Amino acid sequence: MLTTPKLKVIAACLNGLSKAGYDVEESTDHVTSVKRLAPLGKILTPIMSPVHNDFSQGNCFWTLLMQKGEVVGGIAARLDTLGTESLGSFWRRQSKRVYGAGETDQLVYVSDFIDNEVRGDVVYFGDLVLGKEHRGRGDHLRYFTMYCQMLAAVMWDADWQYSFIPEVHAQAGMAYNYAFAKTIPGAQEWKEEPGTRKSSEVCVITSRTDLLDIASYFSRRPEKLRVVKN
Repeated sequence: MLTTPKLKVIAACLNGLSKAGYDVEESTDHVTSVKRLAPLGKILTPIMSPVHNDFSQGNCFWTLLMQKGEVVGGIAARLDTLGTESLGSFWRRQSKRVYGAGETDQLVYVSDFIDNEVRGDVVYFGDLVLGKEHRGRGDHLRYFTMYCQMLAAVMWDADWQYSFIPEVHAQAGMAYNYAFAKTIPGAQEWKEEPGTRKSSEVCVITSRTDLLDIASYFSRRPEKLRVVKN
């Protein structure tokens, strides 16, 4: 995958964050990253917990949003190498292991698209947390999430990158702000919703080709990275 457009978008995002008074920091010290985010009140999911996973420097990293030297937000990215297995199959195995003690199926439905189309190298973004005063539709969040998408694409050049967002955020068009090309409502439905996971969550996903189109556009028009105000 072409790297130059992604690098240009990364540079534009860093510039935009700097002008807004923010900076970013990447870390593969998973335990320390989680501890630094703890004051923000984040309830870590098992999917991104270093207690439940043997992460390496090559398959997971945290990106921390900084302001005046303080951690004010963060998100994790993990790479899953699925080969010919579908993401739907992986979700079923993962949820059974994490939430069903390895014995009980937890998902009663997975979308056909996820079951049939998504496989190969897949990046998952999860456990986004922001301090209360740093949430909303500001430019800084657009720059931050776009930066994370492009950084993961440069590092791993995966076939797919995806996340889950609340239904209300999807209805507000946040998938576009987060640089995801496709939204899938009800991509997975739970037998019993575990903790912070909800069947109403919307899967947002981008293919390698879609991400290249996104990078190409914003590398040529970096001013479009700013959030449009009503």
